[in-house]
Amino acid sequence: MRVTEAEYRDLLRRRTHFASVLTGRRWEDEFALQLELAGVDFVREFRFVVGRRYRFDFALPRLMLAVEIDGVVHRIKSRFNADREKGNFAVLGGWRVLHFSPKQVRSGEAISLFRVAIAGASLETSDKRS
Repeated sequence: MRVTEAEYRDLLRRRTHFASVLTGRRWEDEFALQLELAGVDFVREFRFVVGRRYRFDFALPRLMLAVEIDGVVHRIKSRFNADREKGNFAVLGGWRVLHFSPKQVRSGEAISLFRVAIAGASLETSDKRS
């Protein structure tokens, strides 16, 4: 479910409806719009460790499922090391974190895989309650 440049510009013009999901970061905003259009209830910039500044780009806290969109800035050495630490805290806290590139967001692969992950996590959550 790729959002074209024209659709993206149109959605930006209609910001009033999507204002809560847009931040100005192109690929994160595109993924947020894809989630909105898919009817997925999500939280942006979710803090998951008390006392730390760590945030997930997108989270479904009830399912303990998160998404990180890894752009060019994640290749910077100091950022890379901080991302490893953040990822380790997430795993130790019981989170499942999916990492997607801008190319995967653009192609629709990210939203497709995330929907599969949501379905799987929802099944596991319902199995635990049974």
